[in-house]
Amino acid sequence: MRKKEIEAAMRRLQRSVLQNIQKHGRSVIGVFQSKDEPDFIPFAYTIGNALKDRPELLVIGINNQINAMVLLNKLSGMNLRDGETVSLGGKFGVHILKAGKTARTDYAVQASNIWGDDYEIMQVIIPDPQGRFPWDEGCTAPYRRMPVLREDA
Repeated sequence: MRKKEIEAAMRRLQRSVLQNIQKHGRSVIGVFQSKDEPDFIPFAYTIGNALKDRPELLVIGINNQINAMVLLNKLSGMNLRDGETVSLGGKFGVHILKAGKTARTDYAVQASNIWGDDYEIMQVIIPDPQGRFPWDEGCTAPYRRMPVLREDA
């Protein structure tokens, strides 16, 4: 792609994000794995929660756009606290942590393009099938390889 085509695509993306925020209160951006990148770890994040004084949310490791959207939309309506495990009705809950600069600069790029550095972002950590998180002994792949982007790390 040439520079002008990339710039036009970025403008269309930002218009779409802003339309979703107006219509639904947030937009969910997903960056998913392709057949050409088998080692790529997919992720998704919200843009728009900050307008309601809520953190933007980032989840890493879901390679299904619908699942990522459902999870992030459901959590976006909750009052989340750093370090808590939130039950969403499944066998195990997800862990919430306050994420740092890497979450904004390496993952939530479009949110940072809109908000700058002046927004809170929390990472949603998904447990393995036995309920273990990446920091727990015995956590299975690929869950143990998920980056943990804690603010103080």
